[in-house]
Amino acid sequence: MKKLNLVKKVSAFMLSAAMLFGVGYAVSGFSSLTSYAAEIQAKASIQSALVTADKQNIQIKATTSGDMTGTDGQFYLFETQSYRQSLDGRSDYLAKISTGSSTTNIPLNRGKADDRLYSSFVVAVYDGSKYIPVSEVHYVTNPEVVAPNQAAFNQPLTKKGLNIEINMLGDAFELGVKHVATNITFDQIMGQGIDFTYDGKTYHFNKSVIEQYDKTISALSGKGMTVTAILLNGYNANEPDLFQPGTQKTDKAAYYLFNAETEAGFEKTRAIAAFLAQRYNGSNASQGKVSNWIIGNEINNQYWNYVGPKDLTAYVRSYEKAFRLFYTAIKSTSANDRVYYSLDYNWNNPEEKNGQTKYGGKEIVDSFNSQVMAKGDIAWGLSYHPYPFPND
Repeated sequence: MKKLNLVKKVSAFMLSAAMLFGVGYAVSGFSSLTSYAAEIQAKASIQSALVTADKQNIQIKATTSGDMTGTDGQFYLFETQSYRQSLDGRSDYLAKISTGSSTTNIPLNRGKADDRLYSSFVVAVYDGSKYIPVSEVHYVTNPEVVAPNQAAFNQPLTKKGLNIEINMLGDAFELGVKHVATNITFDQIMGQGIDFTYDGKTYHFNKSVIEQYDKTISALSGKGMTVTAILLNGYNANEPDLFQPGTQKTDKAAYYLFNAETEAGFEKTRAIAAFLAQRYNGSNASQGKVSNWIIGNEINNQYWNYVGPKDLTAYVRSYEKAFRLFYTAIKSTSANDRVYYSLDYNWNNPEEKNGQTKYGGKEIVDSFNSQVMAKGDIAWGLSYHPYPFPND
């Protein structure tokens, strides 16, 4: 299990520490994986999908076994994305792989339209009419290998920190803090004035808003402060692809769950993540450096990440897909940046969970960790908000 980073936020102050989480168990991501389990006895597991040292290929190691009755006797390796739920109608496998242990190298295609850095991979068998997944999907887990910025993480000089708004620079300087956080909301940053081309498509950002973030982040990081960006998906009727299908604006939510469940949502969210990671990678002093990235706020409560009623596993599965997207965009830009999700103080309070829109913090950690472990372990971090309760 990889070392995880913990950010604790107490009121306006932030403390940093490190911790480990351990338990992992498999969960199915492809609908077909369970549908045909009773019919097909062949099994497979992908141990790793890693960018090679020369940054040209992805090396995939897999193990296959089991009775091949009902198949053509062959295992097949497929590429897929987070928004694909099955292999229905597909025959475009990457390679045939042998029974037992195998190693397959495929081109990374970095910077091309078919760039595979964000892809996942799955092993399937063919029953004469269709390809059936027999493994869990597995993502590329070392995007940091291709990052142009390999600088060490900017450790805060002290524990003293402040969660600031864009107009609170003076407070940060006066208090002498060395660890600061600021919100970046997607509903505000989209607009006109800055064009960003990613994978052949051009996306548009609000120049005046981005320049305000430039001013704030550069002023803070320029004074040696470690900057944390909290990314939030505010509702924007002009950007429907940023929200999962069927999501409607509601007074029950301040922000909404990121969308990696549709192709259009995946592409736009990935482009925004890449834009922010590149803009705040520290290469331009007038724009500044973000070192920590928190994806959403207090994800155990849908008030901050609304998508509508979902059971714990389905909700975390959707969030984990989006989290990996941000993780890959950030780590492939700045190798030692840290990426977190956050929880509130309701670790296991039965009055603060209903299994549909509010979940226990422990349940979220266990479910998220198990899904990450099943699909390729990454160095995720936890931002925990231990506000005093009761606080009267």
